[in-house]
Amino acid sequence: MKTLTIHQVAEILSRSTKSIRNYIKSGKLKAKKRNSKHGLEYVFQLSDVQTFAQEYLSLAIDDKTVSAASKKKARSALKKRSKQPAAGNRQLSPSFERLADKLIALEAEKRKIIEDYAEYKSQLAFKMGQMEAKLKLLDTAKAEKAKLKRKVTNLEKERTHLIKMRDFYENRPWYLFWKTYELPKSSKVKK
Repeated sequence: MKTLTIHQVAEILSRSTKSIRNYIKSGKLKAKKRNSKHGLEYVFQLSDVQTFAQEYLSLAIDDKTVSAASKKKARSALKKRSKQPAAGNRQLSPSFERLADKLIALEAEKRKIIEDYAEYKSQLAFKMGQMEAKLKLLDTAKAEKAKLKRKVTNLEKERTHLIKMRDFYENRPWYLFWKTYELPKSSKVKK
């Protein structure tokens, strides 16, 4: 089996070496480490790179791409290829067509998710407004209840005070005397 370096894999997949390292860390791309003159470096099996490219990137890697990556001219070929315009009469390979279809489908799905999120957010804001209004009503009702309780307790205190006063005065002799004496009804004074 053919082994590839991280730079070759990056050129084959048209990604940066940092992206390749991230794929390795996430467990999507299989790699092994080996000693080299610069220290430990990643080594990849061609079959692992091909399965990764098909499953996660929807790319089909052929032998031409691999042989181009193993040569030093591969970088210049990729740069020239990326500078060429993707214009009208140039045919796209089936893998690029599938990738384009997937991108269009993902974009439509993204728009739908954004619309659903916006609708959900507006519904949530409406319900939050309703809940806030109910909370305000509840707070005012609690305040009114507290005021009424204070009034009731004050009235009960006044009642007990008045009952005590009535009992006190009714048993006094001077009150009993005045109670028997009737005052004449006052007539209205005409001007």
